[in-house]
Amino acid sequence: MSERTVLTYAFKSLEKQSSVWGLATNGRSYQFVHLRQDTNPIYQLMPELSLINTEDSIQLVQVLKAICQLGN
Repeated sequence: MSERTVLTYAFKSLEKQSSVWGLATNGRSYQFVHLRQDTNPIYQLMPELSLINTEDSIQLVQVLKAICQLGN
């Protein structure tokens, strides 16, 4: 799924909430995106994280754990 596809789905979700997080991945690389409702919607692409890179993979696990904790 490309960043454009994620932005399209996330933008549609702004009708129901003020901000949205999205994720595009190919299984090795992970790209998070944050959209915020404003006069004109604003989006921010987060740095791409890769499972191949050790530091990136540690960050990715930390982000995913934090997301899981939000759900609890």
